[in-house]
Parts: sequence; C-alpha cells; structure tokens
Amino acid sequence: MKKLIRTFKQISILILAITFLGCEDDEGNLPKVVAGFTHTINVDNGVVTFINISENATNYSWDFGEGSNSTLINPVKAYPPGEYLVTLKATNVAGATEIFVDTIVISDVGAPIITLLGDTTLNINVGGVFTDPGATATDDLDGDITANIVVAGDTVDADTAGTYIITYNVSDAAGNAATQRTRTVIVAADVVAPVITLVGSETINITLGESFTDPGATATDNVDGDITANIVVAGDAVDVNTAGTYIITYNVSDASGNAATEVTRTVVVTDPDACLAETTESFAAADFNVTFQSANSATTIKTEASTIVRVANPDTNNAVNSSCYIGEFKREGGATSAYAHNKFELSTGVDLVANAGFKIKVWSPVAGAKLTLKLEGGNAVQTDKSTTVANAWEELTFDFSTAQNDTNNKSIVLFFNIETTAAATLYYDDFRLYARTGGGGGGGTPGTAAGDIAVNGGFEDGNLDGWAAYNNGGTIEAVTTQPSTGTYCAKLFASPETGLNPTLKQERKAAGTLAVGDEVKITFDYRGALTGESGAYSIQSFVEAANGVNQVVNISVDPSDTWQTYSTTYTVAAGDISGGITLEFVAICGGVPGCSSTLYLDNISVIINP
Repeated sequence: MKKLIRTFKQISILILAITFLGCEDDEGNLPKVVAGFTHTINVDNGVVTFINISENATNYSWDFGEGSNSTLINPVKAYPPGEYLVTLKATNVAGATEIFVDTIVISDVGAPIITLLGDTTLNINVGGVFTDPGATATDDLDGDITANIVVAGDTVDADTAGTYIITYNVSDAAGNAATQRTRTVIVAADVVAPVITLVGSETINITLGESFTDPGATATDNVDGDITANIVVAGDAVDVNTAGTYIITYNVSDASGNAATEVTRTVVVTDPDACLAETTESFAAADFNVTFQSANSATTIKTEASTIVRVANPDTNNAVNSSCYIGEFKREGGATSAYAHNKFELSTGVDLVANAGFKIKVWSPVAGAKLTLKLEGGNAVQTDKSTTVANAWEELTFDFSTAQNDTNNKSIVLFFNIETTAAATLYYDDFRLYARTGGGGGGGTPGTAAGDIAVNGGFEDGNLDGWAAYNNGGTIEAVTTQPSTGTYCAKLFASPETGLNPTLKQERKAAGTLAVGDEVKITFDYRGALTGESGAYSIQSFVEAANGVNQVVNISVDPSDTWQTYSTTYTVAAGDISGGITLEFVAICGGVPGCSSTLYLDNISVIINP
C-alpha cells in the first residue's frame, strides 16, 4: 500500500513538471509585451486623445486616473482642469502583461468675465452724490469671484466738474486675467434753465370794474422737476378800476441758479367810454393805413350803394381788434346794386414790388360774406376773400404778391356783398398795405407756380394773416420768439385745463371755381410738442365738398419739437366744391383734461393745378 501511494506521488510530480515545462515553452515562443501610449490635449476644451503605442498585445485596460476606465485601443477623454495619473495595462493571448503609467496635466485657460452694474456712462451735476454701482465677475472654474475685483482708475469728485474713468480688473486662480471694463462718470454743472408755461391766455381783456384773477403759470426744470412754487410774479399790479394795459411778469431760477426766460401776460382793462390810442392813418400809397382814428376818416372815402360812418367798436373784448373806433360799411339793399363799395383815391400808384398786398380787419354778421379788393387805374387786378366767422373780428389778407406791378393803379376799391337783397352791415378797421418780408422759422419757403392762388402763410409781420382762430379753450397767436429764429410763425396751444383743440381755419378759394379732376396742392411747415398724453398727435386739413364728404388728412406729429415739412395733393372728386378750399389745422390733444399740446405752423401755401 505504501508503495502504491509513493508511485502515485511520483506520477503526479512528473505530470506537473511536464505541464510547467510546456508553459515555459509557450512564453518563450511569443514576443514580449511592451505597453505604452502618447497623447494630445485640446487646450480649449480639455479633451485628451490617447495614442496607443503598445507592442505584441491584444487587450488593453485603461485607468484614466479620475475613476473611469476603458478597453478601447485609442480612447478619447474630456478632463476638467487638473493633474491625472493614467495607467495602461497591455496583455497578449497567453496572458502576459505590461503596465505603462503617465501623468496628464489639463491647464485652466478660460479667463473670467466682468459685468458692469448700471450704465457705462453716468452723468451727475456738480454737488450731487455719486455711488459706484460696481460690477460682478464669474469664472468657468472658480465660479463667482466678484469679491476679487480690483477697482482703480480715477476717484470721482462730485464737487469738481470733469470726466472720470473708473477701471475694473480681476484674475482667476490660474492667473487668467479678465478683459478690463471701465465706467465713465461725467460731473457737469447744471446749465439747463427751467421753463415757464402760462396757464391760460397770454392776453386777457376785461372791461372797467370787472374782476380779475391771475391764472398763474407753471415751471419745470430738467433736474429739480416741478418748481412752480418758486415762480416770482411781478410787473404791473392790475387795477380793474383804471383803464390801461398791464404787463405781469413771471420769473424763476433752478437750484443751480439758471434763470428761465421771462414770461409775460398782458391784461387790457378797457373803458367802454374812452378810446385807446391807435396808429396814425394815411391814405398815401407808400404807407396806406386806414384806422378811423380821425373823426373825418369816413367822409374822405367815396361810397356807392353804401354808406360809411365812423362808429364805436361793437366788440372790443377780443384779441384781433380792440380799437375804440372803426368804419361801419352799410349795404343799403333793396333795389340797389347787390354790391356796395368804398373807394380810396391815391396820389401815386400802389407799389407791389415793396409790398405783397393788403390786410384788413373785418366784423361780419355772417360767415361767407364776400369782399373783393381791386386795384384800378392801370392794369387792373383784383382778389376775393370771404369771412369765416360771424359776429366776430378776424383779419383777412389780400395777396397781390404775384400780380404785375403797375404804378398807374391809384385807386383801391373794396367791394362788400352778402348773397341777399336785404340790407347788411360790415365793420372794418386797420386797412393797410403789408410789406414783402421773409417767412418764419419752419425751414422751406413755399414755391410759386401757375395756378398759385395764395402763398399766405408766412405770418411775416406778426399777424395771423386772416386765419380765423377757433380757440376751443386754447390760444392762437403769431409768435416770433419761439421756436423760430427772429421770424414769425403761427402758434396753437391747447390749454391743459380743457384738453380741447384750438383750430386755425381759412377759406382759400371761392366756391364754384374748381372742376372735377383739378388738383389742390397744400404745403406747410410744422413742429409740435405734447405733454400729459403719450404718443404723437395730429394735424387735420381738408377741402370742403358740396356733398359734405371732405377730403381729410391726419398728419402724425413727432412730439420731439423739431421742424418738419408736409405736402399733399388732393384731386377734386365728382360734385362741385361749394365751400371752396378750406384749411383747418387742429392741435389734437385727445380731449383729455390736463393734456396740453403746442403746434407751430409756417409757410402755408395752396396751389391749384401745380
């Protein structure tokens, strides 16, 4: 038995030895395994591409050094910034292995970003308070590094005018510097003056003994805001028991000492039994001016089918004509001629080189009363105008600017007619020549062309040139101080108390003179300002048609208060034009109480078939 066991042990040792000697022969027959790799790094995103250079291996095991593995031959791995120990184990078919280890370093190359808080340019007034709004900084690796920002550059002195530059810089933990950001702080003196706005009309007419309360004014400043309480009211103290003209002044300054342009209000206290002074009248051709100041004015004027006398003004409480005495022009009616006229004989002819035409203030019992002005004695010329309001004063302009000058025209004939055989009375005053002068501040000057019926919107001499004013709670006037540069234009102001829309209106061509297909070209310059209501507002103008369908245009006005030019052409439709051509300019304020709008108009022209 012991022999059998010894024999089994010997056989087992022999088999083990043979097996061991066989393995030694297999490894000795295979090439040696060599492990190795190289790599490339994309510095922009930290992606590493591994290039396997191992020899005599068939299997690979990668340990990327941050907890992940791969068995690919040439793996690709994205790393965050940092240092990593990468291990490659290469193995052949017989199980022989070799290990290669290398270190991968991923650098932080992304710079942080600085973001300014607030505006890059800040403006403050001298003596104001400045607090730097600061900035924030973030880094793709370090996160929020706002606390590391270095603020340098100029130190802002709010008491000294100047321009100051503040700089902001920061770097991340890897030393990557952000792009420097800067802020400009401008410390300047407040040089903008406040603006005073009258509440109510610039001219107020009251009769002797009537009560008067000053509507006052408002004042605003670009820095101090509403400074109405600081307005200093001075000038004349209005004595309602003493006739005369009183000027009230309004002044204010802001906290920086900038004084507003003085604003004035005129209060006229009229004594119905006394006459205010008028300009000296003249029937001379050089300075023709009929004012009915003298008692014999009416007796020197020739009449036919009419009478004229010097009478008291029936309506002195108005802004057009507050003269005490005017001419009463009566058409007798009945079997007499439908027309009545006054005739003014001159020693020399009317000079139409220096003068553009005539102006006359009229008071008619009806709108639509026709007046014809004719120059006689040589190459006779005439033009027609019609009244636009009833029982109110208005000024009409007879434009002869395109007429041929003829020094033999020594007679001025004024015809008056109302389309009825009944007697009628018209009042007129301040019948005078007006000179040719430049237009207002709107920009372009209206051109002339064949068919030009009236270039009559330059407001050259400070009058409204016959445009009828429908105030509707606002005011209408001819102004020179704003917004033009020393020349005149028309101003429409919608009162903030009412929000209503003042209207400027004038008939430009008599009825029955237009045919279907005729073109009416209307051109004018305008500018406007709006407060109390957002958005633009509009101008309306239209041609009145017999069928009641008016051609209307609404023009959106830029509220930035800059001059603009508008031009449009209407084509006359079927049906005659009974109302002629009537222009209405309406400063639209939406009917909103508290809203105020100011509209300036200049260089208005109307051309038929240009």
